[in-house]
Amino acid sequence: MTAGRIAGRVIVALAAAVLIVAAGVAWYAFSGRYSIAATEPHPPALEAAIDEIYHASVARQAAGIEAPALDRERAAAGAPIYAAECAMCHGVPEADREAWAEGLYPLPPHLPEDGTDLAAEEIFWIIREGVKFTSMPSYRHALSDEEIWSVTALVERLHGMTAEAYEELIALPAEEPGAGDAGDAEADAGDPGNG
Repeated sequence: MTAGRIAGRVIVALAAAVLIVAAGVAWYAFSGRYSIAATEPHPPALEAAIDEIYHASVARQAAGIEAPALDRERAAAGAPIYAAECAMCHGVPEADREAWAEGLYPLPPHLPEDGTDLAAEEIFWIIREGVKFTSMPSYRHALSDEEIWSVTALVERLHGMTAEAYEELIALPAEEPGAGDAGDAEADAGDPGNG
């Protein structure tokens, strides 16, 4: 048998194996045997694949977005929005999220405890566009880009922030982001959530 014929048979065998596996996966998925219950996690391999797809997609979609200055005053402008729109799922410093949010799958990160490894531009994109197959909605029609940047500024500071620092941010008067003075740098240095 020639090398060409052997290679041809190997290719046919591999193609047949792929088709058999694909047919088995389709049968399993469409037969109702795969549980879609939020109380049952995905198999680890699927979970890892979804995580890789998520991070790759967010990075690609956020490419080209430029973040404005995300200073303390912008974070203060985002604090009341976060409290009203985000805290129920993502939590606030030193407090649990709403009990019903524990039933979401995937479970949203408790941002004050878990933080995020995402860049500011990626956080902005996620808030603006939302994420399919999660409980993260798009805020593109509910918030202006300026408001989304303000929430982004807060999210960047939340990890490790104390409840007292969070309450101070919420209590600050709303100012137009970017219109601060030299005192903001000093305030940023003392902000435990600044990071």
